[in-house]
Amino acid sequence: MVELLKYAFMKFVDYWTRIPTIPRVLLKSAVLIAVASVGLQFTINLQSGNNSFSFSSNDIGANNLGAWCLALAAMLFAVGIIWAIVDQVIAHRRESKRTTIVIESRGLRDENGVSLATAVKKAVKGHVEEIVLDLRRFMRDGHVIDAQGAANEISRLPGDLRRRRDLKGRDDISIVYGGLTPVPFTFFIGVLLDDEGIVRPYDWDRAADRWRPLDEDDDNSRFRTSFPSQENWGDAVVLAISCSYPILDDNLERSFPGIPVVRMDLRGQTKESHWSSAKQGALAMHVLEVATTLEGRGVKTVHLVLAAANSLVFQIGRKWDRRNIPHCTVYQFERDGDPPFAWGLVLPQPGTEAAEIRRSQPTGV
Repeated sequence: MVELLKYAFMKFVDYWTRIPTIPRVLLKSAVLIAVASVGLQFTINLQSGNNSFSFSSNDIGANNLGAWCLALAAMLFAVGIIWAIVDQVIAHRRESKRTTIVIESRGLRDENGVSLATAVKKAVKGHVEEIVLDLRRFMRDGHVIDAQGAANEISRLPGDLRRRRDLKGRDDISIVYGGLTPVPFTFFIGVLLDDEGIVRPYDWDRAADRWRPLDEDDDNSRFRTSFPSQENWGDAVVLAISCSYPILDDNLERSFPGIPVVRMDLRGQTKESHWSSAKQGALAMHVLEVATTLEGRGVKTVHLVLAAANSLVFQIGRKWDRRNIPHCTVYQFERDGDPPFAWGLVLPQPGTEAAEIRRSQPTGV
């Protein structure tokens, strides 16, 4: 019984604090006026020997004033209650229209663990719809066996989103993305979602074995950028972005012989240095600035190599402006590959959504 009363009291407090300002003011005013009206009803009796004196609020008409105050309090209370109910109905209708579309890309986990949609449902109001890009059928033993098939599957994502927006309305939809997929596929998903407004990324916390939003503070750690020493870079450049682990020079030389390398290395990099949304936004903008610099130097093609968390790869992909920077191929690292960056996904031209797969020539090393 005590627990039930405690629960009811907590629900009342929660509801009271969620009532909009104007209804809450009306209800508080009604209570105060009602309490004050009770104070207007009084009688004073004085006794001194054989003499007595009595004074009542009725003698000055306060009884009528108290009645008027009670009537005013009742009216304010009724208006406040009705206003609060109407606001709650409107808010409920608004929330019932609100839909969160959860996009989860699966490719690096074989087990069917907790889905991203299940985690998001605990944090949002309204309906949750799930889009699963299950790329595991294009992989075997951790290796991609049909990269083109996976790219074609991802290319259907914008059309799926457009259909859902047409049914529900753009203003009533928000988007969440999370996944565990090879770098080229994650980057491609980000590129395809560049015009979808605000997209909230989640990432898989390997230590806690759960999905997490990017909810930590920015530690202000940024990229250290180094450009090729030669004056003439040519038409093609390798852009190597290292955030979670180093990218070895030997792997770059074997995969892209004779091509100048631009390096962006995150200061103080660790595998857990990506949990800040503000930090990821700043890093992604820095990459865009460097890509713009390459465009200004006459570079036509960027061979992009990334070592970063899935959410950061996605964020960089969203900021990659295909209209104003060089053409880009995003590569997958395979430790035993020949060469190590054996294949890449060629980003489609602006206005198209179909990507192609480019395979590097074996070196025999």
